[in-house]
Amino acid sequence: MTCSKQSRKELQPLIGKEVTVWATLKLFGLKSKNSKKGASITLLLENLKVKYGNIVVYTGHNWVNAGLNIKDLGVTEGSLIKFNAVVGTYQKGKTKKKQEDIKLFNVYDIEIVELNKFGRTFKEFIYCCQVIKTIPINRHYI
Repeated sequence: MTCSKQSRKELQPLIGKEVTVWATLKLFGLKSKNSKKGASITLLLENLKVKYGNIVVYTGHNWVNAGLNIKDLGVTEGSLIKFNAVVGTYQKGKTKKKQEDIKLFNVYDIEIVELNKFGRTFKEFIYCCQVIKTIPINRHYI
């Protein structure tokens, strides 16, 4: 099920709740920061199924921050994953027209439900970033 960006509003009743999420990992990403720590690992997720008790919500896509353990999991782009997270809000945009949006925070207990054998691994993604030198990579990602 593919939904529009506005469908994240469906998560509104779940704000502040810890949920279980099933989603397809579309691609890996790095979010650059202006600090000595370097970039943080992000995941673009599609076709999310979000469950809290008896409540099940479907939404189209969401970017989440992932910890360093994602590199050791062996997950590939296109794989179906399951994890726990907290639904919360954040200010979207950098201009005076900031909008409040809904996002998944504190992602943990990531599991592979169905591995895509043909997808790009995290290590392959990092290698591509180093080759094209788009974002400075810290050694702990490799």
